[in-house]
Amino acid sequence: MAPSARSTLNNRLTRFAALHAVLLLAGASGSFALQSMGPVVAVGVLSFVAFIVAFRSEWTPSGRFGAANAVTALRLVGVLMLALWPWSPGDAHLALAGLAGVLFLLDGFDGWLARRTGEASAFGAFFDKEVDAFALLVLCLLAMFLQGMAALVVLAGVLRYLFALCLHLGDPPDATEPRTPAARYLYVFMMVAILLPFLPLPDWTYGIVWVAVGGLVASFLPYFVWAFHGRMPSFFNPQPSS
Repeated sequence: MAPSARSTLNNRLTRFAALHAVLLLAGASGSFALQSMGPVVAVGVLSFVAFIVAFRSEWTPSGRFGAANAVTALRLVGVLMLALWPWSPGDAHLALAGLAGVLFLLDGFDGWLARRTGEASAFGAFFDKEVDAFALLVLCLLAMFLQGMAALVVLAGVLRYLFALCLHLGDPPDATEPRTPAARYLYVFMMVAILLPFLPLPDWTYGIVWVAVGGLVASFLPYFVWAFHGRMPSFFNPQPSS
């Protein structure tokens, strides 16, 4: 893809990310108010379907949807199953944690498959990233609804969407944020930690979740600075986006 075309696509993806963020924040607010997963699931399905249709010419270099994007779509279906299954509040949910763990492991597989088959694309990278964010939001809401965690846990699930709005409203030097090893490690830590409330573990393990939430918030702060001021703090050592 020519640099100008890539820049145009990245700008389109950034604009869509902002719209997607508004919808998911509204859905999360509706779910919070109604104490139901229905609103966030409804707007999530609507937004993801709109994204897939709107960017159908950008799915892969070959024009096909591709096996890697199919794996990402399968992960999305799994997240929707997590959200809609009639779990009983207060119980340990080994099946929930197990399914979420499988979906998390598949997160690395779709990217590997895209590179292996020559199907890597900006669409696929964005799709993968947004399914990751949606999965974390769903798990945070379920931790609050089913396991009685404080509502503050949902902050971890909405950070990506708040950042997408800042990326749209700010003045970053690039439409795609830089990547850092620290941010990736903290995301993995958060995804593992958010499964702990659903397992038959002592109550003190909830503290691990709060450590993960704090770490994730801290990892996002330099990105908010970058979105509005065009540079990352020097100590953060970002790697260029690909």
